[in-house]
Amino acid sequence: MLRRGQNPIGRSSTIGRSNNRDFRVAVNGHASVPGLKDHEPLKPLLRWVGGKQQIVTKLVRFLPGDVLNRRYLEPFAGAASLFFRVGPSNAVLSDANPHLIACYKFIRDEPDNVARELAAHRRLSSEFHYKVVRATYNRLTASNSAAQAARFLYLNRACFNGIFRVNVSGEFNVPYGWKEPLLVPDRTSILHASTLLGAAKLKA
Repeated sequence: MLRRGQNPIGRSSTIGRSNNRDFRVAVNGHASVPGLKDHEPLKPLLRWVGGKQQIVTKLVRFLPGDVLNRRYLEPFAGAASLFFRVGPSNAVLSDANPHLIACYKFIRDEPDNVARELAAHRRLSSEFHYKVVRATYNRLTASNSAAQAARFLYLNRACFNGIFRVNVSGEFNVPYGWKEPLLVPDRTSILHASTLLGAAKLKA
């Protein structure tokens, strides 16, 4: 049983009202990106089953006041909602899905290329285009490139309910989600994510 003032990991909570206020300022003070206000938090780039975007502001309240000075470990990254909200300077993001981690690596290393490819998919988006991209993605599933990362992002945003599902042959087979107009991360968001991911080790 937890005593009053004690957090779930067994340490006395040091987050008071002033600490929470200071923490919010620190969390939102990410690196400057053209077109993005420094205090604007970054939403996750992906939709993901089990994602925490809807409750991330509540989760932040339970973080220790010195979280930005600690090593941040996330073993089931998914959409990494809390990571993108906090922006830690020393982090490890891991996930059992190698395609997800590969996508994050190219967002980190080649954000402009990913953004350009994704913008093209957004302009062409339709059920027909989705099926063409899905077939190309499955044919090149063993490859790693900015173009494949953009396909992963597009399929995730355009598919039914953001589900990642493969058949027995390992092919992505989720149907088109009829999200029109389609909302995908813009170049500014991808550059911002690249900056934050630059402080993280990515492991599949």
